[in-house]
Amino acid sequence: MIDGGLNVIANGSLGHSQATILPFRLSPAQYGNLEFDHLVVEIATNEQIALRSSLANFTTIKSILDWTARWCAERSIGLTLVTMPESASYLHAGDMRRFGVRRFLNEYAKERRLQIFDGYDWLDELIQNQGADLAASFDTPAHIQTGLAHAFGVRIAESIDPTPARSKRQLQAAPDFGYVAMAESEAWAGADTIERSTSIGSAQLLRLKAEHEFELELERGTVVGTVHNAAGSTAILQVDGVASHAKRMDGHPGEKLILTAWGLRTPVPVDGATRLRALPVGYLPDLEHNHATIWRPLSRHARGLPTVELAGLVLAIRPR
Repeated sequence: MIDGGLNVIANGSLGHSQATILPFRLSPAQYGNLEFDHLVVEIATNEQIALRSSLANFTTIKSILDWTARWCAERSIGLTLVTMPESASYLHAGDMRRFGVRRFLNEYAKERRLQIFDGYDWLDELIQNQGADLAASFDTPAHIQTGLAHAFGVRIAESIDPTPARSKRQLQAAPDFGYVAMAESEAWAGADTIERSTSIGSAQLLRLKAEHEFELELERGTVVGTVHNAAGSTAILQVDGVASHAKRMDGHPGEKLILTAWGLRTPVPVDGATRLRALPVGYLPDLEHNHATIWRPLSRHARGLPTVELAGLVLAIRPR
């Protein structure tokens, strides 16, 4: 228990983001050099949405969480996992995937002896003991009602044990993860780039357009995710390394900047020269969708010049 509440010094949340947000936000250029005592991680909602769309990669999730636990232990930082409720798991009674990420995270936390706050247990208790209405508890399928959200945050703060994460000797071995910012690559100077900003942040973005390539050198490993502007992306991103893979990045039209971190269901092995290409939305063998496009016609969001606005890549690094 923490007496006197918490002093939140940074909120690294990004809408629609999966576990790949962690190597991005904990990179030195983001929050990796901030001094703080405890890290609260909530990836359950968006990974559950990804699971429902057959896009979740539990091997990647587990490896990133193991890496995060080690990152915290090396800095004597406490770690708490959180499962935030989302309504579809309650409503889709016939879906075997419902509550899947909740179960995974609870089992993972028990196995790794990490703190976890289960928001589903918290909401179930409100419904059973205080007569809360399930339907009225959500503003959107992925967001609990604003008043409840405040109470949810308070309850998380009350439940946190401030004890630092476990010793490195007690933790599972995990791949190293890194964030590769496009703005730090040698080819950035001659590329089509743009900086977009909102009242809560900004991002330097590579503007990949159809029929153009961007080549950079990557360490030996696998590309497991992207950090990109969903609002400015209307195309497929193809990553050509040791193998190739393509993922739709469109489907989230917006005004200016919706920075998000997505995972790749199929990670791409890389070792050295790696090419990135934007392709018009259309049929490709083994094309990976995203949770906004998997149920929709190929042409629905493919408007305007095919473009991917990419901030960087999340890389699982394999030592030689």
